[in-house]
Amino acid sequence: MITYTSNISKMKEKKKICFVSLFAYGIFNPAANLKFGGSETQLYFLAQKLAANPDFAVSFIVLDVGQAAVESIDNINLLKAYKRGGGLVKMIAGFFKLIAALRKADPDIIICRAFGREVGVSALYAKIFGKKLVYCFANDHDADGKFFHGLSGKIFQFGFMNADLYVAQSQFQAAEFKKRFKKKSDKISLIKNSWPAEALSTAEKEFILWVGSSSELKRPDIFLDLAEEFPQEKFVMVIAKSKQDGNKWEDIVNRGNNIGNLRLIESVPFKEIDAYFAKAKVLVSTSSSEGFPNVFLQAARAKTPILSLVVNPDGFIVEFQAGFATGGDYALMKTRLAGLLDDENLRRQMGENAYQYLKQEHDINNNIEKWKKILYSF
Repeated sequence: MITYTSNISKMKEKKKICFVSLFAYGIFNPAANLKFGGSETQLYFLAQKLAANPDFAVSFIVLDVGQAAVESIDNINLLKAYKRGGGLVKMIAGFFKLIAALRKADPDIIICRAFGREVGVSALYAKIFGKKLVYCFANDHDADGKFFHGLSGKIFQFGFMNADLYVAQSQFQAAEFKKRFKKKSDKISLIKNSWPAEALSTAEKEFILWVGSSSELKRPDIFLDLAEEFPQEKFVMVIAKSKQDGNKWEDIVNRGNNIGNLRLIESVPFKEIDAYFAKAKVLVSTSSSEGFPNVFLQAARAKTPILSLVVNPDGFIVEFQAGFATGGDYALMKTRLAGLLDDENLRRQMGENAYQYLKQEHDINNNIEKWKKILYSF
C-alpha cells in the first residue's frame, strides 16, 4: 500500500484580535466627525502594527454613525455596534448589538481600554464563549474604585474584574493595582504608551501650546491664566468640546476669544496636529489627573519641552530633564515658563531630552514586540 503525503503544509491559522473602542471610528474615518481621544489613538497604532503581521487578523467594534455594517480600512475590519445616546431601553438594545458584533468578529482575544459599559459587555461575551479579555489602563483611577459607582460603573467593574490580563501605562499604575488586587498581581503587565518615534521635521518655534478637551479634569482655564500673565508671548489652545462639561466649553471659548495673545482652535484633524507641536516652544499641561497623556509623546517627537502643573508619570519629566513638573504649584509654573522662554538653549536641550526618552521608552516598533509576546501567550 502506498501512502501519499502532501507537500503543502497546513496554513497557520491567524489569531483573531478584536478591539472594542466605540469612538475609534473617528480616527479611521475623519469624515465621520466623531471625536476621539488618547485611548482610541493608542489602540489605533497598536492595531495597525498587528494588522501588518501575518499572524493576526484584526477588527474593531465601533459606534454606528450610519456607515456600512462592515468596512475594511488599512487591513482592519470595522464592525458597527450601536448608535450613541438614548435611555435605558436603548442601552439594553445596544448591549445585544454589541454582543452580535462580537459574534460576527469571532475574536480569540478582545482588547478594551478606558472606562465604559462596553468593557462589561465584552467580559460577559468572553466568559460565555470562552474568549480572552485584555483591559488596558487609561487613567490612574482605573483600578482605585473611582469609576465603580452607578449603573455604568457597576457594568464597567464587572468587566474590569473579569479581565484575563491587564496592561498598565506606568510603574505607578502597576504597583497600585498589585496593592489593591493582590490575587491578580500576576496578571498585570507594563507596556508604556506607544508612538511613532521618527522625529518631526524641524520648524521655527513660535508659541506656547495646550491641547486637550474642555473637561473639568483638564482645567483649561489655567492655561488662559498663563496667557494673560505673558501678554508678550503667543499662546495656542487646541480644545475639543467635552460632552460632560458643555458649560465649561462656553466659558472657555468666551473668555479665550477676549485674550489678545491667545489663538483658540476648536478642532484640528489628527493628521494635521503634528504641525502645531512642531511649532511649539513649550507644551503646557494643566490636568489634575491623567494616565500617560499622548500629548507628552507628541511634544517629545517634536522636540518640544513639557511644562506640567501636576501630571508626571513615574517622574519621567524630571528624571529625563524633558521639561518641568511643578507639583500643582501655579506660581512655580509661571517661574518655570518664564525661565524656558528666556533660555532658548535650555528649551532646545530639554526638547532633545524628551525626544530621546520617547525613543527609549515609547517607540511603537519596540513596544509591539511586548504586545505580541502577550498575545502569543493565550
